[in-house]
Amino acid sequence: MLLESIGKRRRMLGLTQAELAKQAEVSQSMIAKIEAGTLSPSYDKAQAIFEALESMEKEKSQKARDIMHKNIVVVKATDQIDIAIKLMKQKGLSQLPVFDKGHLVGLISERGIVDNLGIENLGTKRTSVIMEDAPPAISEDSPVKVVSELLKYNLIVVVYKKAELVGVITKADLLKTIG
Repeated sequence: MLLESIGKRRRMLGLTQAELAKQAEVSQSMIAKIEAGTLSPSYDKAQAIFEALESMEKEKSQKARDIMHKNIVVVKATDQIDIAIKLMKQKGLSQLPVFDKGHLVGLISERGIVDNLGIENLGTKRTSVIMEDAPPAISEDSPVKVVSELLKYNLIVVVYKKAELVGVITKADLLKTIG
């Protein structure tokens, strides 16, 4: 815990000293003196201030719900691959979640289709024949940082609110958060 970081973190959150003091249950003058370097607070007071900052940073950070696509396009495991290809072309998508009886069971992607072009009559086969493992599923409250880590190893992340699919996030969506 670096006391010098308190002022910077507070300003990044757009908080006044009084607002931080109220959240940390300390006086505004204590915050001012700590930021000025004229007071070293007790461990308990410093811990309360840092906990308040962390709590507010967590609240203000972007969540999965902020960057997800709400228009979700999916295919069934029993659908023919031709249907998946047609949907990908129409919607400009490179991957689609695959469902079976209302449950996420896999993912069909351009990469998976191209890798399987040697299969005879590929278009008439079921998506389940070439689908990849199911993408990770997260809560809509998950921080974008978690999404970022998952997308390092996955093409797509699906977003749930309770037990209902409410969105999908791709690397392209994540790139939109920059800048």
